[in-house]
Amino acid sequence: SKKGKYVEFAQPLIISVNVSNNIVNNKSSIIGVLYIRYSMEDVQSYRKTVDRFAAIADSLVAVFALIMAWICSVAFNRPIKEMYGSIKRITHGHTHDENKSKYPEITKITEDFSHYVDRMKAQNKTRQEFVSNVSHELKTPLMSISGYAELMMNGMVRPENIADFSGRIYKEANRLGNLVADIIQLSRLDEQQDAVVSMESVELDELAKDVVNNLRDHAEKKNISLDYCGIPINIQGVRHVLYEMLYNIADNAVRYTNPGGHIHIYVGRKGNRPFYRVEDDGIGIPKSEQKRIFERFYRVDKSHSRQTGGTGLGLSIVKHGATLHHAQINVDSDLGKGTKMELLF
Repeated sequence: SKKGKYVEFAQPLIISVNVSNNIVNNKSSIIGVLYIRYSMEDVQSYRKTVDRFAAIADSLVAVFALIMAWICSVAFNRPIKEMYGSIKRITHGHTHDENKSKYPEITKITEDFSHYVDRMKAQNKTRQEFVSNVSHELKTPLMSISGYAELMMNGMVRPENIADFSGRIYKEANRLGNLVADIIQLSRLDEQQDAVVSMESVELDELAKDVVNNLRDHAEKKNISLDYCGIPINIQGVRHVLYEMLYNIADNAVRYTNPGGHIHIYVGRKGNRPFYRVEDDGIGIPKSEQKRIFERFYRVDKSHSRQTGGTGLGLSIVKHGATLHHAQINVDSDLGKGTKMELLF
């Protein structure tokens, strides 16, 4: 265009956009002004079309997102529901073998949960049996003491029989005291399983000799031969717990060996591992009962145990002590031939 003139490009005139106020030449003098004119009707129509397509696209994206969210929730919830169902069935008594899943992770979780439930049920059963047995074991000597004392109090015992009745009361009281002491010892051992226990160097052979000396009178009263053979050996452990373990094994041998029998106690090494072993030619233990002899209050021959005055907790203390000292218990016994019981440290 010429200076001071412009050319119209569109009709009608709706809007003017000043693209450049000054158009200059190389001599820095204004030579003209450029305006661009465009119809707003086309712009508005184009904008409406873009807005319509944008709204449709937004709706499609939202629908797609909802569908994907539903699919993901179903996919995520399916194994959770299956795991919940498996756990619920386990709590109602079904085994984990009946709750196999196509998801290996779910199967592993349900198996672990099933083992945990089984362990808790076993512990609860053991606890209930223990409470029941303790109640019974405590009640028996108390009833005997009460009965004997009542007869004496009412003058129903002849003067020449008072010493006998007093001896019975003393025997039952002594048995009650031993039972309470064993229960306390077991309770302490249970607490020590989860605690840090201070270990010391203990002369295993000296402990064994003390056990033999303390049981010799009892053995001689039954005309039982009791001998010891050992070598000096030191182990790391809790002295009083080790003594209880050694004493209870030997004491059991004396209790269940018939008069005229023989008991041998050994201390030595198997390779690099110290051992303590008690061998007797007593009544023996049936093979079917050998796995249960370490249970609390379990007795192979209940009538014989009552006569010998045992509490039924001695070997349970041995088992707990062995666990505390990471020791292995080996039992070899035949009914009527005798028993070999060994602690391998």
